[in-house]
Amino acid sequence: MKLLIIFISLVSPLFAKVTVSNGEFDNKVNIYWVGIPEAEFYSVERSFDTPYCSVLGKTVPVQTNVLVPATKTTNHTDDTIPYGMYTYTIKAFKTNQNAQPIEIAVISEASGSGYRQVSDHEFFLSYQRTIDSSLPRINSMGKLNAKGEKMDGWRDGFLTYQTGNVFKRPFLITITYNNFADQNLTLNGTYETQIGNLVTQSGVTVGTIDVTGIYNGTVVMDLIIKKGKAAGGNYKVKQGDGEEVLIAWDATPHPVEDTMNSGAATQFGLLIDEAQKQEFTAKVQTRLGR
Repeated sequence: MKLLIIFISLVSPLFAKVTVSNGEFDNKVNIYWVGIPEAEFYSVERSFDTPYCSVLGKTVPVQTNVLVPATKTTNHTDDTIPYGMYTYTIKAFKTNQNAQPIEIAVISEASGSGYRQVSDHEFFLSYQRTIDSSLPRINSMGKLNAKGEKMDGWRDGFLTYQTGNVFKRPFLITITYNNFADQNLTLNGTYETQIGNLVTQSGVTVGTIDVTGIYNGTVVMDLIIKKGKAAGGNYKVKQGDGEEVLIAWDATPHPVEDTMNSGAATQFGLLIDEAQKQEFTAKVQTRLGR
């Protein structure tokens, strides 16, 4: 007789709190939980600890990975955890061999979150993750907005986007983070893109962002801009009380830049629509009497 296994969920006594190590190791996290007498085995799932997940400015489901489909132990070591905070969900299962088909029921589940220590480069990538999740959501990105736009973080705080010096040089694009948190880092500080040539969209991006949360430090931007995109320079990165390190401008791809052909803005909020750029440049030159 062929047996079909199905999954159902039942209400039962909950786990005690799932305990996950927080920054105690540089290559792993340890997960512990208290067993349930009725449970025959457990599974361990991992997902990035974020209220939303954004790809190219669009919200997508947060992916869950099953690390352990079935174990009878009440602990697990995850030595594949990437940088960032991750949530571990433990599910307790019980089977009913007398049912036809056999039933495998989730009788309880609980979660806990943890993270590992990171290298300076991983610290920068975690910071950049917040930058890349926030910029595509700015409605004014790539447009003139002297009044400014305010946008809330997914978890806390807000950022402001503003353009200035429309009829002067350098043309300014300013983004300020105020206790801004999308995931597990909070950003505070301002960076400014200064465009000296509107036709070639050349200039610099400078500024300092303070980072707090599961990791702490600063990121200083000192970038060269050409054709509306980063084309040189460095990020000066300092994690905690460590030494400052230089990270090249092209150390990480920027999702916003990948959408340039569809008319989206560059990472630095510069105009990239050719018709709009020419129209704006003509108006500026007329105003300047050129």
